[in-house]
Amino acid sequence: MFGWLCLFAGNWLAPAAVVFPGSYLFGAAFLAFAWFNPDFTLRLFFFIPVPCHWLAKFQLAVLIFSAITAPALAPFLLLAHLNLLIWIGPALWQSRRSLFKARAKRREFEARQRPLSAAFHTCAVCARTEHHKPSLDFRVGHDGQEYCEEHLPQ
Repeated sequence: MFGWLCLFAGNWLAPAAVVFPGSYLFGAAFLAFAWFNPDFTLRLFFFIPVPCHWLAKFQLAVLIFSAITAPALAPFLLLAHLNLLIWIGPALWQSRRSLFKARAKRREFEARQRPLSAAFHTCAVCARTEHHKPSLDFRVGHDGQEYCEEHLPQ
């Protein structure tokens, strides 16, 4: 119902801008379907399988191209797709927000990582590391220090 009201308001504001205004309402419904079922496969010409998200991306590209080439059509397109923005907008905002949080956490985690060039094991006697000789075994002594296999206390 809200979509029809938005479509009516868009036609009232720009009556000569759109030839078939109802098609934009059905386009918004298809975009909503594609948002909630992106991997649903549609058969183009009854035999070419196409994922729903590809068709939705194509439809969005056509809408953006239409808005750029005909600026008078942009307010109508915004009003015609307002119901889509109202229902999907919060979910889109939440997913983007969680994506940014995950990126920040990943950057913080990677910043705290030990650099690859730093040694993990260091002998307390000779100061050799696993970078000097990769086959070298290290053990922890009774005093809590690390020792290579040659300097391990008895």
